[in-house]
Amino acid sequence: LGASQACAEVSDPESNRYEITDTSSCEPRESHDCFAMVYENGDFSGWSASFLEGFHTAEDFVRHGAADDSASSAYISGEGCEATFFGNADFTGWTITVPEGSYSVDDLVALGFKDDDVSAVAVHYG
Repeated sequence: LGASQACAEVSDPESNRYEITDTSSCEPRESHDCFAMVYENGDFSGWSASFLEGFHTAEDFVRHGAADDSASSAYISGEGCEATFFGNADFTGWTITVPEGSYSVDDLVALGFKDDDVSAVAVHYG
């Protein structure tokens, strides 16, 4: 495809090695600008790590500057966005989902969060 060529346009299909047959993947995807900031301590201090929309395991925690099993507070940003926290890196174990907002350790524990026991997070819209 050319630089400004739409996905459905192929000027000469015989000259291309690949041809897009499913143009749905070319449609612009709605972006919600969701992200979660996770903090080491319950008062939003210590290390912090930012996670964009998607699924993030314990390995991703380390890549983003966090540590597995040591998160205590969180900030979720984006209208209609949520974060689901999991006790295990394979998205199992205990779980809570929280909407946009700031959550100290006391706030999270009151919702069922296990302090210093988070191994995965999913950031999503709705």
